[in-house]
This record gives sequence, structure tokens and C-alpha cells, in this order.
Amino acid sequence: MKHQEYNGYPVEFHNLCREGKAEVYLHAYQQQRKQFKDIDRFFTELEQHGYDVIKPGDGFAFKKTVADMNDVIRREAVRYGHSSYEHLLVDDEICRCGKWLFLLRSAFLSEKKEVEIELKGRGGKRVGSGRKSIYDKLYSNDTAVIRVPKFEKEKIKSLVDWLVEIAAEGKDLKSALYTGLYHLKTEAEECATVAPDISKQLLEEKELLEKLWKKLPSFSIKEENRV
Repeated sequence: MKHQEYNGYPVEFHNLCREGKAEVYLHAYQQQRKQFKDIDRFFTELEQHGYDVIKPGDGFAFKKTVADMNDVIRREAVRYGHSSYEHLLVDDEICRCGKWLFLLRSAFLSEKKEVEIELKGRGGKRVGSGRKSIYDKLYSNDTAVIRVPKFEKEKIKSLVDWLVEIAAEGKDLKSALYTGLYHLKTEAEECATVAPDISKQLLEEKELLEKLWKKLPSFSIKEENRV
């Protein structure tokens, strides 16, 4: 195990999470400190205390840190109603800053495996049964089967379910996203002179969100069928 002081490098962290919690940031940057309280808290503690680089040779400390990270990934999957999660097979190094856990590089697909989540409690319920009713109500038999990457199946299904649900509630996601695009553009223009690098990144993020905005489906739901 090697302790490292943090002096601003590296600038990007992967699979950032906090032991015992149920949220994972696949990528975390300094620029996100203003957007996410958790990320700001992480960088504050990182600057104060540094971090430990833990390798397989560290034995129990390594195994526990990997297990702790996978537990957070599993908790997040359960939180969002997924039937499986991507279990990390870390065989290089993993880092810890207090209860914060992270990787210094993004994990490859070969370093993950899909693990089913066991439903606890007597009887339980069939995965996906709670959300099919909204399709039955809004679209009847007007649905189709599509092919998606197996390792992202549950996340994609959860995303589509959520899009349908907020449309049924009469909420306009595209309008909200457009408002966010406007604020990103404004912020990029305001810091263009004093912080050109940040301005450039904000404009790149804006372009990505614009592409997402154009590709978002607009679900057609009759007023009488709204939840």
C-alpha cells in the first residue's frame, strides 16, 4: 500500500463512490465540484488527506476495498430496480481516501461480469413486473422488441421506463434539457476569458447534450391516459 498526496493530479477519477452508499460516479472531474456536493466533498477530503493506492499484494486491504466498491455498485443497482449489476474484477490497483473509493483508470469490459441480484423476502416479485402495467395502460399492444447490449440491458430498460413515466405525468424532459443547455452556454461564455479550458469543456458538454436532446424520443400520450 502506498500513500499519495494530492496536488491536483490526476484530474480524472473513475467509479468514484463512498463506502456503504448507493451511488457511483463513473467519471469525476474537478470541474464538477460546483455541480455535485458529493464530488466537491470528495476533492476537499482528497486535498486534505491524500489517498492510498492499494494493490493485490496488500492482501486483505485490497480484497476488502474491491468488495466495498462492488457493494456500492450493487446497492445502486438495487436502488434503481435493476435485476443485475456489473461486478468489477479488479486485478491491478484500487484507491481509497477515507471512505471514498475510486479507480485511476476506467475499467475495461473484460474486467467486469454481470451478476444477478437475488430478490430478498418471501415470494419476492418478478423482475420488471411492477412497471409493465404502465405500458399496458398507455400503449396496449403497441410495443416492439429491440436488441440492446446485454450488459446494459437493465439500465436501458430502466431509462425507457422512466421516460415513459415522466411523459405520463405530463413533464417535458426536452424542455428542461433545453434550459440546461442555455445555462451551460451562458456559463461557458462568462468564463471564456478567465478560464478558457473550462469554457471549452463546457461547450463540449453542451454539444453532447444537444445531440442527446435531438435523439430523445417524444412519447405521444393522450391526456386522459396520463397518470
